[in-house]
Amino acid sequence: MKINKQFLPFIAFAILALCFGLWAGALRIGLNFPSIPNLALAHGPLMISGFLGILIPLERAVAMRKRWMFLVPILAAIGWVTALIMPNVSVYFFSLASFGAIFILLSMFLQEKFIFTFTMLLGAIAWFIGNILWMFGYPIFQVVYFWMTFLILTIAGERLELNRVLNLQPKHFLIFGLAVVALFASAGIAIFNLNLSARVSGIALIAFSIWLLKYDIAFRNLRHPNPLTKFIAYALFTGFIWLGVSGLILLFVGAVYAGPVYDAALHAVFVGFVISMIFGHAPIIFSGIIGIPISYKPVFYVHLILLHASLIIRIFGNLTNQIEIRKMGGFLNGIAILLFIAVTIYSVVTYIIQYKKENTMKLTKLFIVSLMIIILSACTSPVANENTSPIEISNAWVRAVGDMNSTGNQSATALFLTIQNNADAPDMLLEAKSDVAKMVQIHLSEIDANGVASMHEVEGVEIPANGIAELKPGSYHIMLMGLKQEIKEGDMITFTLVFQNAGSITIEAPVKAP
Repeated sequence: MKINKQFLPFIAFAILALCFGLWAGALRIGLNFPSIPNLALAHGPLMISGFLGILIPLERAVAMRKRWMFLVPILAAIGWVTALIMPNVSVYFFSLASFGAIFILLSMFLQEKFIFTFTMLLGAIAWFIGNILWMFGYPIFQVVYFWMTFLILTIAGERLELNRVLNLQPKHFLIFGLAVVALFASAGIAIFNLNLSARVSGIALIAFSIWLLKYDIAFRNLRHPNPLTKFIAYALFTGFIWLGVSGLILLFVGAVYAGPVYDAALHAVFVGFVISMIFGHAPIIFSGIIGIPISYKPVFYVHLILLHASLIIRIFGNLTNQIEIRKMGGFLNGIAILLFIAVTIYSVVTYIIQYKKENTMKLTKLFIVSLMIIILSACTSPVANENTSPIEISNAWVRAVGDMNSTGNQSATALFLTIQNNADAPDMLLEAKSDVAKMVQIHLSEIDANGVASMHEVEGVEIPANGIAELKPGSYHIMLMGLKQEIKEGDMITFTLVFQNAGSITIEAPVKAP
């Protein structure tokens, strides 16, 4: 089998995007890893528009053999690179890539006018709309519904195409179509009513989960004699279950803006469903792109089982507000994905050594150089020096609360402070930690046009370059919930503030009467 060397750079950029996305995810979940500017907030774009934005269009371009189609993964690759150095520019490349993806899928639909190609076309449109909304400043917690729709419809369309051998009845296609409409509509509703969007999305996800579990050929293949076919079936079947789990969370919880439940609902889809699909389809997809067969190995089950077991741990930690358990689950999610990458690379190298001995030395050197680039990228990141931090904290204080009530608990309290950023680049407060509370979150209080006050969790607070951000009553503040001790006037409370660029800073804040 001939190696398609011309496609290897695309795969390399996709894997690099995945590695940086995992690194960013580790920072987002609170792991004490080194950081680089702009990385933590790029987690979603790196994984969706970077890694999958390269891989999905690349697979289509290779299959259809039209040169113009390769421009789409090139734009996605430029997009994720600029997300780390010029984040305000990256969205334009991602938008162009998703716009190009629409034309790829439109070309497919015009060749094969079936419901599965139309479903994948709608997925590409959802990706484009999400990127455009992001370009115009819509927050990620709204945009993410379009990105989620992109991936679910892409995968569901592919599964429908492969299930043509089952001779599905018109009523089965009707149910599938209604789920597609509901999911796409829920993404649009997110712009106007996030609570309704979450619940409609939940219903759609549950419908997709049940439909795929019942009608997808994966169920029949769970006992298939071919070990690779059987492995793929288990990867798909478990992924379908996670789709329903996310649907149940969104249906019963409703709108989520950030925090543990937000993390649980999204990663049940993006890790439990999407990554599991990738684990299952990778031996076929990568073989088709690079021309190297990836033969089945029993070790494939190691990263698959670890992925789902660690996701159970992560979501349990999220839903029970046990942050350390959540972190452990998230860390193991990353380990499972890195194991998948390692096993895949090992399979490729094994083939090269076995069948391409004349080129072994040259390709081995290329592999070693590529690996060194990845390692150096991860290890040479600048870490903020505690003594030269550009962030200064002042006017920090915690609101005193009353005595313990009959259940032994106090009402929640809040931390207020002023943040001075002396750097020439903007920074962002991502997280706050304290041992005095079970849960610490960044919140924003707002008053709508009708004079009704509301408060919700946010992903962070941006501090402009050489500027100030003030966390005060009636605006941004840090909420402490599930207090473990009395918070009395005169006490001193220790906090750790985590910034995107400046890293972690420890402060002490006095408790004052409101």
